[in-house]
Amino acid sequence: MRGNEQVSDEPRLAGAAARAASEVREATRHDGLFWRRLAYAGAVHGPWWWRRYSPKWFGALAWALVGDRRRACAKHWREIGLVDSEPAAQLGALRTYLAFAESLTDGLEIAGRGLGAYSVTSPTPSPMKQAIALGRGVIVVTAHTGSWEVMGNMLGANHDVGVTMVMAPEENETARAFADGVRQRNPRVEIAYVGRDPTDALALVAALRAKRVVALQLDRTPPGMATMGAPFFGRERRFPVGPFRLAQATGAPLVAAFTRRVGFRRYVVDMPVGVLEVPRGRRDDSRLAPHVAAIARGFEQFVRRNPEQWYHFEQS
Repeated sequence: MRGNEQVSDEPRLAGAAARAASEVREATRHDGLFWRRLAYAGAVHGPWWWRRYSPKWFGALAWALVGDRRRACAKHWREIGLVDSEPAAQLGALRTYLAFAESLTDGLEIAGRGLGAYSVTSPTPSPMKQAIALGRGVIVVTAHTGSWEVMGNMLGANHDVGVTMVMAPEENETARAFADGVRQRNPRVEIAYVGRDPTDALALVAALRAKRVVALQLDRTPPGMATMGAPFFGRERRFPVGPFRLAQATGAPLVAAFTRRVGFRRYVVDMPVGVLEVPRGRRDDSRLAPHVAAIARGFEQFVRRNPEQWYHFEQS
């Protein structure tokens, strides 16, 4: 009997070992929980000198190791005419990785400790304040620039308003759960995960009716997303049309806002096109084109002045 029991245990033990190995691989993948926890511990609990000087070393290491994304970033620098040679494009990609590592570290610190240690400068007079005063909620259109966490926390703290930050779900569920737990410490900021389900937009409509700020990023367009073309660096680029349709359906004003890091724990928020109001009514994308073009121009102006702070690592 003992021999039979030992044999019957082997599949169970093998299955348990396989599950444990899978969990370890999942946790230690590049976007996994292990690295997220490690980065968070350094950003929130590390000494100030570590916070200030280590991110660039990690950014340079990432630039050296992630060949596909480094090449995509360098290609992006060439495509929008910021450089005219491959060495200059690679140097531009390195600048982007260094800036990204600093902003990522800031975002982790802010998520864990709040915005108190940071200086964030906004335009005066503030288009955001003007839009909030209309009392219909506000749609903030932004991009992968500066720090997303700085943006959300600044809007909530400076304007005493609730902020709903719209994201695509992370592929790694354990890392997403950890990040959500950290972000939920800020009572003003909530995360809304939006995918391809049309009903996802209902939560955004409800947030606007509650006079919240809904912040969406416009510089990435997953397959299947509705888009509209607009001039951008001398060629047409496709931008998500969802934020503009949301404004058309709800009457909420649009504000374009892009953050840039100007020093250790110091940020500036640019709002280049003021307050835009989309005529309310039935869906009519032709009426949205001028607003998409206006925000595309404002975004282009921002990138021309701060090319390394647009974190564009995707193949175009």
